[in-house]
Amino acid sequence: MRPEIRSYLHEVRARLNLEPQTERRVLDELYSHLSEKITELESSGRPAQESVREALDCFGSPRLVARLTYEAFSRGSWVEALICAQPHLIATALFLTHFWRRPVFLAASVALLALTTCLAWLRGKPNWLFSWASYLLISLLVAAYISRRLAGQALSYLLSGDGEPSALWALLPLGALYALSFWLLVATTSRALRRDWVLASLLLLPLPITGIWVFNVERLYPLLPLADPHRWDAAMALVFLVLGVVSALIVRLRQRVLKVGALLAIGGVGAAAVAHSVWGELSLLALGAVGLLVLGFAWSPALLKARRELDEPGADDEELSV
Repeated sequence: MRPEIRSYLHEVRARLNLEPQTERRVLDELYSHLSEKITELESSGRPAQESVREALDCFGSPRLVARLTYEAFSRGSWVEALICAQPHLIATALFLTHFWRRPVFLAASVALLALTTCLAWLRGKPNWLFSWASYLLISLLVAAYISRRLAGQALSYLLSGDGEPSALWALLPLGALYALSFWLLVATTSRALRRDWVLASLLLLPLPITGIWVFNVERLYPLLPLADPHRWDAAMALVFLVLGVVSALIVRLRQRVLKVGALLAIGGVGAAAVAHSVWGELSLLALGAVGLLVLGFAWSPALLKARRELDEPGADDEELSV
């Protein structure tokens, strides 16, 4: 492949943000059309170098080609939209029915999330994978957060001898839990970031919203049964339902700017709604601050993506298959 064409295809690929199978098919077709155009120009008597330049000029800038191609191929089916929204709907059902406090239903939901995420990871990593992985991450991070006191007791005995020796038995499984949680968070976020920072934001967005809720529910447990841990269930169900709708929209919309706008707007509003429900005394200014913090959290993958491309140009470009 000529260096000019390789460079052009790499620039297009860096901005496609499509699933790998679709991406390869698009690049194969683009390379085929470019080769045909160059052959046509050379057969008319043009020098080889001039033919390459003119063919590339005819196709337009890599940014424009990538944007038009993205809009043509990025729209998923209604089935894919439903699959992407499904984990949010599972969370909505758990809150509406208050079944999040029933171990059997909670364990079954986590098992379904884990099984689906693993199968999707092994079979091509479709874009809807990251919506499912988000809730598997939430389950692991919540477990790690709740068990932090056991880890503290084990470390305290190990370092200073305070407490009971039996506390050490918890150190190995807790260490495995923390290592798994950290690895999965880094691996899925990195994979999503290489694919499309919008997918990374979709992966990370439920984490701060759920974190606000978990922190406050845990504070209530010493007061049970006087306190009502279900007081925020309706608000959480509504937020996860809206996240499900947004996930489906991201799959179905063609224009990238609309996907980004829906994701960031709903993320900020959803976090503010949860904060208002949990901390009803918050002022409008405080709610706005919470919304902005979550917007910054959702926008951080875009900044990381830009920084990575600036520091390591072409780092995400694998060898082209064409």
